Amino acid sequence: MHGPVTLSYRLARTLVTAALKVLFFWRVEGREHIPPEGPVLLCCNHLSAWDPPVVGCAATRQVYFMAKRELWRIPVLRTVITALGAYPVDRDRVDISTVRRSLQILEQGGTLGLFPEGTRSRTGRLGPLRSGAAKLALRTGAAVVPMAIIGPYRWFRPLYVRIGKPLYFGRDSDPSREKVRAVRDEIARALGALLEGSNSVEAGKRREGTVG
Repeated sequence: MHGPVTLSYRLARTLVTAALKVLFFWRVEGREHIPPEGPVLLCCNHLSAWDPPVVGCAATRQVYFMAKRELWRIPVLRTVITALGAYPVDRDRVDISTVRRSLQILEQGGTLGLFPEGTRSRTGRLGPLRSGAAKLALRTGAAVVPMAIIGPYRWFRPLYVRIGKPLYFGRDSDPSREKVRAVRDEIARALGALLEGSNSVEAGKRREGTVG
């Protein structure tokens, strides 16, 4: 689960990275903040269906993702996403098997990619976070690494990924609601700071006439 990056994953990442560089002139900042070992939760804002491959290419480790169960109905796609470490989630109910899989990945020292908002933002702004990421972080003691994708996803327009410093909350097998809420809010603040920082830098460049 947490061993060397598989050949299929490495090949897919190489191809998608090349596409991102050509289509979106993408840039990544802060890769050094991803711990080289141990369980990691990459928590990212959610703008587009492109987000999972963007997160996977930005990370220094193989990233596992949940994907909606409907995708497994398409034979070719099912084969590809399974080879890349994705696993199905039922979005209409609490899926115990998915929770167990997520815990297993982290308990074995793997890297799990999550979009804590639970759905794509229609405005580009960070929406309210659900509690799943906070619960997983507390249950496993995983490092939480905030990651911000700064769009828009438009061809031949710059796309930025900013990775923040890891957050550590310790391990608690039975956290209270108040503790889960506090961790969730801390993750939200970290994501908000990355996004706000990018907006400030962009505004400064516009004032200096270096963007646009």
